[in-house]
Amino acid sequence: MVSVRYIILMILEVDLKNWKSHGEKNGGFGTVIRFERGLNVIYGVNGSGKSSVAEAVAYALFGESPDFKRVLRSGKERGEVRLLFEAGGVYEVRRSFTAKGTEESELFRIEDRKRVPIVLQRAKEISLKVEEILGVSKDLF
Repeated sequence: MVSVRYIILMILEVDLKNWKSHGEKNGGFGTVIRFERGLNVIYGVNGSGKSSVAEAVAYALFGESPDFKRVLRSGKERGEVRLLFEAGGVYEVRRSFTAKGTEESELFRIEDRKRVPIVLQRAKEISLKVEEILGVSKDLF
């Protein structure tokens, strides 16, 4: 008999800074999107950044972007994506980048409203840990 494991991914919050059309505001992120349980809809006119939110989620989870020069907001040196998600626990992943690629990646487990670091040395290790948490590879995602 084949054993099947299901993990439900609930995206809780996405913060974008200098990611495509999502700039930055005074000392913080340019766009903060908080999701509620159930169905959430992102809508807007063409070019308002809907698809870039989905790309940013994939980047946060798996650390890959098609072209950092394309996603970094014009005229900016550095960008960041932060994703808070629930999958058998609550986690936060942060990835910062420049036009050359990923600069820093961090993964935390949220316990009692505190960020507990999951210490991994490289961005690739964080991506593999996220795949393990989700029970799905980036290719299947």
